[in-house]
This record gives sequence, structure tokens and C-alpha cells, in this order.
Amino acid sequence: MAQRVSFPSHGHDNRAPGVQTDTYYTPESYRFKVEFVYDGQGRLRIKRNHICSGGGWYGSGGETRYLYDGMLIVQERDSGNTPTVTYTRGRDLSGSLDGAGGIGGLLARSHGYSSGSWAYHNFYHADGNGNITALVNSSGTLQASYIYDPYGRHLAGAGALLTSNAMRFSSKPWVSFLSSSATTGLYYYGYRFYDPYLQRWLNRDPLPRDESANLYFYVANSPLWLADAHGLSIIKDRRKDSEEA
Repeated sequence: MAQRVSFPSHGHDNRAPGVQTDTYYTPESYRFKVEFVYDGQGRLRIKRNHICSGGGWYGSGGETRYLYDGMLIVQERDSGNTPTVTYTRGRDLSGSLDGAGGIGGLLARSHGYSSGSWAYHNFYHADGNGNITALVNSSGTLQASYIYDPYGRHLAGAGALLTSNAMRFSSKPWVSFLSSSATTGLYYYGYRFYDPYLQRWLNRDPLPRDESANLYFYVANSPLWLADAHGLSIIKDRRKDSEEA
């Protein structure tokens, strides 16, 4: 069933407070509401999922807490602060750990935490643009695969970790509204949310721009050539790379 989604007005700090289905057009069993909580540096710290019952919202739909190294997410935890997923990172497209916002730098995803250790380790594969295309376990067995259009819209995928793995297009986290859906959500870049179905940013450019500039379009509408590290500015022009090669 198609769901009509609404986004509450952004605050003075240009941060999205959350997202929810339109309660008038959406039957109760299909409604969802997601609340975003930020830390003092403006980073998304908590995602709370609320469920609808009897016409009211209840915070029993799950909670995800994010831990960072700079602007890069390195671990996820549940509402009890127990680690659920940790990420291992290497050099991104810039050749450093975070010069390109971590795009292309993901190495591994570990889950199944108990008594200080992780039971399961899976390893990322990415294309030349830093988009995650596959996740395999230590035996080389495919655990998740992803196919996108140039703007990051999910076209196809498979595998046991298809929906539970968050890191996808541009190696950015897919903030899902529904745990069972691979296509209902937004990409989080650090300063802004990006909607691949609308092919634009959800909130306006936080940096001062010329008034004639489009404050919502994604990488100048050239996603095959350009990249954005944190939702602030273009940091990678692959046309220059191909010209220099």
C-alpha cells in the first residue's frame, strides 16, 4: 500500500525533527512516526520509531542510537545502550579516513554483540562511486546485494541482511522508517537528509548561497560524476579523475 508521508517543519537550526505518515489518508495499521534527536554538534544521535494504536502514538517501535568518530557513524546501539552493530572503516575516495565523508571507505559490519565480542562479521564491496553493492560473510557467501539508479533509488536487492544493513548508496546510512522495508526511508549525510525518490535534499543548504542557487538539488544533478561528503558541498569530481587517468 502507498503511504502519504509528511515532514514537520524544520527548526531554526535546519534540522529535520522527524517524519510521519499522513494520519488522514493512511489506515492506522500502515501508519508510522519517526522522531530524530540530535547532539550538541548537530549529529543525528537517536532515531525513535513510534507505532499508532487507538489513534495515538506510542514509542514502542524501536530505538537506534548512533555513535560517531567525527562525522562518521561507527556504531549503533539499542534503547538500553547495548551495541547492536559496529562498522570498520578504512580510506575513503579521498585517500584519507574521512576526507570524502567516508564514501567508499567502509570495510566491515559486525553484529551479534555479547560479552565484549562480536559473533558475526560481514565485509563491504563498493563500486567506483563508493556505493555499497554487496555484503559477504567470512566464507564469501553473499549476505546482501544492492542495485541503484544514478540518484540512489533502490531498484533491486537480495540477501539476509538486505534490510538490516543500513550503509548503502554513497556509503551513507539509510535511515529506514519501517524495519521491514528497503525502500521507505532517507539517506543521512550528516548535515542533511537526502531523498533518492525525489532526487533532492529534504532540508535546504545550510551554507550561505547566492539567492539564485537551488538550495535543495543534489550534487548539481550530476550524481555519476559528483559526490557530497556531508550534505554541505561537492567534494569529488570524477570527471577530473578520468581526465587525469
